[in-house]
Order: sequence, then C-alpha cells, then structure tokens
Amino acid sequence: MTSAAYIDDMLPVDLQYIRQVAREIDSGQKEKKRRIQHAEDDARCVKRRRDKDVVKKDKRDQKETMLNGLQPRLEVGEIEVKPGTVAEIDMELDWHRRFDSLVLLKSRMKNKVEKLTHLLAAVKRYHQWVPEPSMDVGDKSSSEGDAEMERGDENEEVGEVVMLTGSGNVSDCDSDAEFDWS
Repeated sequence: MTSAAYIDDMLPVDLQYIRQVAREIDSGQKEKKRRIQHAEDDARCVKRRRDKDVVKKDKRDQKETMLNGLQPRLEVGEIEVKPGTVAEIDMELDWHRRFDSLVLLKSRMKNKVEKLTHLLAAVKRYHQWVPEPSMDVGDKSSSEGDAEMERGDENEEVGEVVMLTGSGNVSDCDSDAEFDWS
C-alpha cells in the first residue's frame, strides 16, 4: 500500500489530527533553534582554534627569539672537546635547521651521540657554505670570476640575455654587436 492510498483510506478526523500535530511541530521552530545552536557551536570551535593558533604562534615567536639570541658553536674541535648537554645540542640543531634543510628533526635522532653527529655535520656544511673572509679584498679568486661569467648577464642596450662561458666567449647571442671583454 502506498502513502497516497493510505491517506485516502484515513478518516477526516484522523487527517485533521495529523495536520494539527504537524502544525504544532512546525510552530515550535525546532529547525530554527537547531540551526542557531549549530552556528553557536561552530563559533565556539572557531574561537577555540584561533586561541590555540595564538598560543602556537607565541611559542614559535618565543623559540625564534631564543634562537636569534643563541651563539652557536661553529668550531668542530670545540664541539668534540666539550659536546654539552642534549638540550644545548638540540638548540644548536634548531639554529642550524633554520638555514640547513639537511638537518634532521630532533624526533628522528634517537640519542645524544646521533644528535652530536648531525650537529658536527651541520657545522661542517656551514663552513662549506659560508666562505672564510679573505685578507686581500681586491683579489677575486678564479672560481668566483668564472661563476660570475657563467651566470649570464643582461645586455642593457639591446635588452637581450647573453650567456658567457668561463673563457669569456659569447655562446648564445642573437645580436651582431661586438663586445669588448677587457
């Protein structure tokens, strides 16, 4: 039996009762109250998440301030002689991690020996990336000169990009202009 057939078989008094109950349910505004309650719950969740984000940001800023004030040990010999505590090693690893993506997270290192090994490797990489200051400021090493020449300079007059090899020859140049490299 379908719903339409069932309603057709009902007495008018029963239909009137069903309609009255439906009107009472609708007039109670349960759906409206449910939507308002749902919106209030959402607002509470958003506020709680924002409060957690503020706390996280404060902790991150505090750690950043601490790392900015940290004077890391940058000599391998000094670290090998006096390795320090695990907390000190962790702080130095955090300092190196800001600049060196190869430094593992602390959670990936199991003990002090492993952390110390990674710290020493980070210090060695630091010295590879940061060149030692030279005594003669006017003297450029040949590797720096070659790197500048291979980089590719822009010809400002024509607006073309000129690629240079280490010997100073023009390799890919569409213009017929003569260049004086002396």
